Formats: sequence, structure tokens, C-alpha cells
Amino acid sequence: MSTTDSRNRTPTYNSWRAMKDRCNQASHRSYEHYGQRNITYTPDWESYSAFLADMGIKPEGMTLDRIDGTKGYTRQNCRWADAQTQNRNRSNNIRVTLGNRTLVLSEWAELLAVPYNTLYSRIVDLGWDHTRALVIPSQTQGVMTLTHDGRTMTAADWSRETGITSRTIRHRITMGWPVEKALTAPAKPRTKK
Repeated sequence: MSTTDSRNRTPTYNSWRAMKDRCNQASHRSYEHYGQRNITYTPDWESYSAFLADMGIKPEGMTLDRIDGTKGYTRQNCRWADAQTQNRNRSNNIRVTLGNRTLVLSEWAELLAVPYNTLYSRIVDLGWDHTRALVIPSQTQGVMTLTHDGRTMTAADWSRETGITSRTIRHRITMGWPVEKALTAPAKPRTKK
């Protein structure tokens, strides 16, 4: 089959063609981010049928995504991903680590119900360390809700029920604790300095 047949009208074919153009065509608007950076695709994928066999039909609402943005297009490094997943996989994202957990800044904002701009300003503009930026409550902080034993309540409500401060609960969740442990592990007594 030639590349000019009816498959060039399918979303899967269009994704394959766009991938090749980004990597090969200096005139492509995204070439500087792909071909110019030596992002290539596996030689097998010169053939559309090989690409289709490896990746399958493009699911609706998904786009071709490289899992590791520093590597090329291969079956092991590609997936069909939604826009949110792709946006969180961009090289210009701010990755923030707290404890053993690394997320992009927008994920932390979502998890903590803190405005993205607040976290961005703390880390980028004010130079706060990651722990301080994520744990200190903001004046405009949203409400963190947690579900445990089939009940969903705010961190403040869980605090009143468990006797663990909402700040401790929020910190535990931020550090990657499971909700059950965050709400049931006794808090360490504070020592006076």
C-alpha cells in the first residue's frame, strides 16, 4: 500500500506522519524540538504498517507521547496519552520532590488544593525549598478532602475526629503516606526547645 491511500485520513496515520515530519523535516514548525535535538524514531517505523502493529489504533482523545522526552520514538518509549498526561510529561515542567515522591508542580497543586501560582511563586520567585513551599498553608488554600472507610471529609474535619492536626495530616499526605496511615498513626509529641 502506498502512503497516499485512504489510511492517510485516519488519526493513527496522521500521528505517524506528524512524528516523522517533526523528526525529518527542517521546515516543520516543531523540528527544532525534535529533529534538531536528534530525536528520531526506530527504523522499523519508517513503515506505517510497523508503527500500526506496535502502537495499535490511536484511541480517541489521545496523542502520541514519548515516556522519556530525552529519547526517541520506539515501541518501549511511546504510548497513546491524553492531553493532561502529555502536559505533565513536558521537559519544561517544574518537578518537585518531597520525601520520596516527585510530581510536577501542577500535580502538587491539585493534590494539595493550593493554587498553582502560589506554589510557583514560592519555589521560583521566592526560592523556598520544596518542603516549605508545599507544607506551609496558603491564605487561599483550597480544601483537601480525604476518603477513609467510605467517608469523605476535609483534613480539618478529620483533624477534629482524630485529634491529629490538619497540618500534620496534610504533611503526611504530601509525603506520600496512604490515607489510612495518615489518619490513624499517632502524632509524635512535640518537644519544647
